[in-house]
Amino acid sequence: MRNSKAIIAGHTSKPSNFCLAAARISTTKGSALEIYNESMEKEDTSLIEKVLDMGHHSVSEHIYFNIIFDNVSVIVEQFIIEFRLASFTVKSRRYVDYKKMGFVEPELRFRDDVSEGERADLTKLYIEVMESLFSSYTELTDNGVPREDARFVLPYCFRSNFYCTVNARELMKIIYSACYGRGSLYPEIKNIGNMLLDQAKKIFKEPFSILDKIAGFKDNLPSLMSDILGSEADDNYLPEKKVELLSGTEKASNKMVLSQLTAHTGISTAKAEQIMENDQGIYNRIISETINDGRSRALENISFGFRINRITLAGLTHLVRHRIQSIIIPDLSRRVRFNDFIMPETITKNNDLKKIYIKSYEKHIESYNLFREKLKFKEDLFYFALAGMRVDIVTSMNARELFHFFRLRTCMRAQWEIRDYACEMLSLLRSKEPDIFKKVGPGCFMDGVCPEGKFSCKKMNEVRDFISKL
Repeated sequence: MRNSKAIIAGHTSKPSNFCLAAARISTTKGSALEIYNESMEKEDTSLIEKVLDMGHHSVSEHIYFNIIFDNVSVIVEQFIIEFRLASFTVKSRRYVDYKKMGFVEPELRFRDDVSEGERADLTKLYIEVMESLFSSYTELTDNGVPREDARFVLPYCFRSNFYCTVNARELMKIIYSACYGRGSLYPEIKNIGNMLLDQAKKIFKEPFSILDKIAGFKDNLPSLMSDILGSEADDNYLPEKKVELLSGTEKASNKMVLSQLTAHTGISTAKAEQIMENDQGIYNRIISETINDGRSRALENISFGFRINRITLAGLTHLVRHRIQSIIIPDLSRRVRFNDFIMPETITKNNDLKKIYIKSYEKHIESYNLFREKLKFKEDLFYFALAGMRVDIVTSMNARELFHFFRLRTCMRAQWEIRDYACEMLSLLRSKEPDIFKKVGPGCFMDGVCPEGKFSCKKMNEVRDFISKL
């Protein structure tokens, strides 16, 4: 099988010189173009390191890298896409057939008391176990189960392929975390980090040669929390609620209208509050215009926090693709529930397929329990997690991002699991802030026209009726 790779396929032309121009512009006379042209011709770029050493790291944000992640495990994908200041395009597990995509064989680190012979047998067993899961995936899809449902039996060692575009400052954080932080606990991620660091140094040597000075940070909170509360954690706890609204801007609609009035009129805050209280018509009109405005900063001034319970690892990938959110994902090697997995409707309605599905999970959990006794580090066990296993996460979004989230994720074209979560989140918000969220939903609900073209579900009236009743 091919090795995991991360390749920098493209980057800003002459990055050191462009960064030099950025470092000089605030203190050098001349126009931006003059400073740029002069900097492009310079051979001495030592000023960059001095500027970075002074703490002016923002100059490195002008340099961009295009990275190809080729045949890495989905564990690497999950680690990378948690960094918010980057753009990603990932091979879809909903539409692409993964029968022959293959899986990563990690450097399994066994306990000291496991003999060489037993290690060889366990390594062979690992391959057999993963091949068995891919066989189950094939059997399910060959019998009509949609790929987006069959993927729930895929192990988290299956190969992922994706593109990433990121600026140098964020890439330094990614590499540092991969090489020295929480990512370094996984040999595969650490290897990917070192691979990127070697390439980045050759392309843009000044900042990447002093990585620890620029990007050094503590990155041990997930494992620290597990160590502190490990004895109190209840691995058998299953939340009853799909979604919990943990926090939200108090009187959000009032604050949104207040911010619009004070920002655009210059009247006193007291006067704005008086207008809101005495004139319901103005209040309603401002809310309506704010919701429909293409540049509504007021929506960004209010935010809401959620605990999203028992979302699958597959579902989590849909959620994290929304970049403008503050999401807290626990240490998945410790907090994924191996005893809790999803059962899609396409499986439950067919007894033969249900037997295949359940047997795959039960047999796999037996293997997991065996390896749990033999492996030295919990991180290696994450390769045994299946895409349909569940975890709880916490996130918060401002209202503008929530509008975008609901427009996409309450649509019938959205994957059904993330759509269920989105509808539950929208229902909670409508109970708390109906004036803001009663007109929010998929594109057909908000605009009166389906944006999906030939991919339309052609059930616009039914969808609009369902969403209006949430």
